Amino acid sequence: MMFDNLSSPEKVYENVRLSLKNFDPDRDDGIFSFRIGDLSASYYVPLEDNKVAYIGENSVTVNHSLSADRLYEAALENMNRDIVLKYLTDTTAELADLKSADQAAQEQIEADLRSGNVRDVIVLTNSSLQNGAVGILCSSWKDACHEDMIVLPSSRHEVLLFPYHGQDLRFFQKMVEEVNRTCVEPKDYLSDSVYLYDHLSQNLSLACDKFGLVPICQDTT
Repeated sequence: MMFDNLSSPEKVYENVRLSLKNFDPDRDDGIFSFRIGDLSASYYVPLEDNKVAYIGENSVTVNHSLSADRLYEAALENMNRDIVLKYLTDTTAELADLKSADQAAQEQIEADLRSGNVRDVIVLTNSSLQNGAVGILCSSWKDACHEDMIVLPSSRHEVLLFPYHGQDLRFFQKMVEEVNRTCVEPKDYLSDSVYLYDHLSQNLSLACDKFGLVPICQDTT
């Protein structure tokens, strides 16, 4: 049945995911949404026929008593199992080729992250190629990472990762802004910002206008 994933709190926890969109102070993203830097994260549950139900809408919170803390933990656990990593040069022009990423390729990239031998830009997404940018919150790639990484928001569906060795972040921000204006559909737009992952502190940070690091505080209450 289409709404089986919403039939009980346990079903919701088994299937819940997170999606990211650009933060808009004039938009109400729901009581269970929370801010991450200049982004807003919202919970959803996949349904049949590529439909989704967002937590806080579709009567989900009316029918069930849900814990914000447990939703967050369950969503990360569910998404961790669905992360796809692939080198950009190993893809063709069609991003859909990421669906063919095999386990050996994933393990090689994780080994490269651990050894500091990342040889190219890494595409981070998920197997459905939908709402894959939220993978920046997952631990599966962070745990393997032994060097700082630049994180560029390609769209709501994927981000790009590559090692940070003191490069000028203004160059990357200008590049992201240009790509967003010329290549990204408005409905898929995520952010003009550049993010950094500090592998020692395991913190994801937002590079502000002065290009100092602004630690991201996650409020899941």
